Amino acid sequence: MGIRSLRILSLLGIFYIIAYAEANWKWQNPFPQGADMFAVICLSNNRTIITGSGGTIMTTEDGGQNWFIQRLPQVDFVRRYCFISDHEGWIIGNTSKIFKTDDAGLSWQQLNISIDIDFSNYDLCDMAFINSLKGFLLANAPYTRPTQEHQKYPGRIYKTEDGGIHWIKVDSGMPGGDYNQIVFQDSINGFLLTQSSYSPFDFDDSRLYKTNNSGNTWSALQGQGYGKVQFVSKQVGWAGQYKSSDGGQTWHY
Repeated sequence: MGIRSLRILSLLGIFYIIAYAEANWKWQNPFPQGADMFAVICLSNNRTIITGSGGTIMTTEDGGQNWFIQRLPQVDFVRRYCFISDHEGWIIGNTSKIFKTDDAGLSWQQLNISIDIDFSNYDLCDMAFINSLKGFLLANAPYTRPTQEHQKYPGRIYKTEDGGIHWIKVDSGMPGGDYNQIVFQDSINGFLLTQSSYSPFDFDDSRLYKTNNSGNTWSALQGQGYGKVQFVSKQVGWAGQYKSSDGGQTWHY
């Protein structure tokens, strides 16, 4: 065997040792991993999902005693999520990819969606499902672009009837602008948060719309400056500086 062959074998041996060593490294501190964590999804007393940077998904089924860690391909972080039960849900990655789980986040399947949209000008920014088949999806020009870009590419709403595979653009009947959030309390009552220019943080000029027929039509609520809608019970919820005590029928400072 020649000197050159010995050198090649030596290099291959070194690469094998490095690869083997890296495969046996475990994250020691902070435990159990070191990604930045962005959202906590509590599905039940014991089932919780935490999403983080690098497409990190952490899942526990025993109240946090043990964690199953995985990383979604081609995703830096999870933008939004929607669960309709303690095991079935969908998430949107920052790269506008949609994933679905049927086992409380232990495994995720990327959906090969059919949608008429130019992803060079639009990002998928939120979704809400009413049941396993019917859901809504919001798309806007990226919030990092200037206001002119948002005026050129106004927000869009899409609807699916097959669990998120095929999406059709729907006419909301609302004036132009961008759509920030869509959320349903039940199968018929929902809310849509809009802005003149999409921002995940600034809601000064936002408006809130309500539907009581599963998203077929929307009516504007009085006032502006609403924030993200969050209900803590069937009756009590907040939308930024506004509070509702009657399930979202009326909102007050």
